Amino acid sequence: TFPAISCYTATGTSQQDFDNDPYVRYQASSDDQMKWKRVAASLNYKIKTSESLKTNITLYHNDFQRDWYKFNKINGMTTTGLASALAQNTSQSLNDLLSGNRDSVGEAEELVFGGNDRKYYSQGLELKQKLSFNTGASVFHDLSYGVRLHRDQIERNHTEINASMRDGSLSYLEETARLGSQTLDVSVATAFFVQDEINFGALTALIGSRVEHVQTKRDTRMTGDELQRNTTTTLVPGIGINYSVTNDIVVLAGVNRGVTMTGPGQADDIAPEESINYEAGFRMKAPIYLEAIGFYSDYTNIKGTCSFSSGCVGDDIDREFNGGEAEVFGLETSASHTFESGRFSIPISLGYTYTVARFTRETESDNPDWGQGLIEAGDPLPYIPQGQASLRMGLAYNKLSTDFNILWKDKLADQSVSAGRTVIPSYVITDFNLSYNYNSSGKVYFRVDNIFNKEYITSLRPIGLRPGKPRAYTVGLKHVF
Repeated sequence: TFPAISCYTATGTSQQDFDNDPYVRYQASSDDQMKWKRVAASLNYKIKTSESLKTNITLYHNDFQRDWYKFNKINGMTTTGLASALAQNTSQSLNDLLSGNRDSVGEAEELVFGGNDRKYYSQGLELKQKLSFNTGASVFHDLSYGVRLHRDQIERNHTEINASMRDGSLSYLEETARLGSQTLDVSVATAFFVQDEINFGALTALIGSRVEHVQTKRDTRMTGDELQRNTTTTLVPGIGINYSVTNDIVVLAGVNRGVTMTGPGQADDIAPEESINYEAGFRMKAPIYLEAIGFYSDYTNIKGTCSFSSGCVGDDIDREFNGGEAEVFGLETSASHTFESGRFSIPISLGYTYTVARFTRETESDNPDWGQGLIEAGDPLPYIPQGQASLRMGLAYNKLSTDFNILWKDKLADQSVSAGRTVIPSYVITDFNLSYNYNSSGKVYFRVDNIFNKEYITSLRPIGLRPGKPRAYTVGLKHVF
């Protein structure tokens, strides 16, 4: 892809300034800028030995480089403390400093800026075979198995510098320039997997397992000294079953183990994230499409990662935390149908998801994303709404089609710890789409996002209230050659 440059900032506003203008940008973040570029390549080779045996070989490589220069915090405050002060409107003097309406006073009011220069790459080789056979006259198997060799790394070159606010402008203090995180994280993984899709009349069963062996290490970029090394091997099994009650109705169920490995450079007491995940439900294709699937995830250890977006800076970025026991359960439903009337068609679809995500055992948190302090059983996982709903209503005539999409998202908590927790209000936004298919290969389209220009809060992290997308217009052409 081509290099991209944006004036992206992670700094929001205070509640007072949000109420006046949710899209205001503080002078403190006027120099924030992100640059990135990405290169990706893959080579795929297929071998068909026979109708029953097929081999697929994939070689891939991805490079991604991102340099994000941004306002991090005020020298005398933590990032989370600054975020809390803005959300709770505790200081007009603080607002004036960030806005450039007054000067910095002393070292404690110097503004801290960070350059997060990172280089990522991942590459690997996957060999996969699929063998089709039957056992007896009516049991058919599609057996897939293979191996993946994978390597990825992150090279961090983080820097920091202080600046003072002077006469509404930023005055950088070159003598405060310093190095931040200077690390190289490397992960090497080998995965073996096998999966058998078994068809027996109306019953389809998918049984599989994966074994992963992962080695990670963290080195300093300055001297090359090794800081941390970890090795983990894990087994991830799963099973899913579909049963066709009729040609139009299918019931399904599944259970699988979920594992998220510990990343490079983590403390020895950080455990992998582990869960057992269950789902069950049904799908109906006619006379209307209807789907309902219940899910339940039981975590023996849920893990959190400290990122800048959750309020971390410096060496705490990418630090992982054990969260202990938690559960996520709920119900996903959807329904859709297209009504026909002459040359007109009217598609309508409706979806609703109900989710409960909470800790199930008391734990002490140092993770800014969960909040710092005591988490009690029943406290919510942050930024997961209990309810979400969508409604799409359209109208099509010949080559012309249009639709409205309405999205509702329930209120949500910005952290798990009850002390200092803020609830972000629910909101509804409406989008509009219009397209014209000028032939079978192409179309022109016009889209309006947030057509009523609804002002709403999406996050309080990492610094202050973050607004949702304002009304935006898009005009385009899409043609397939």
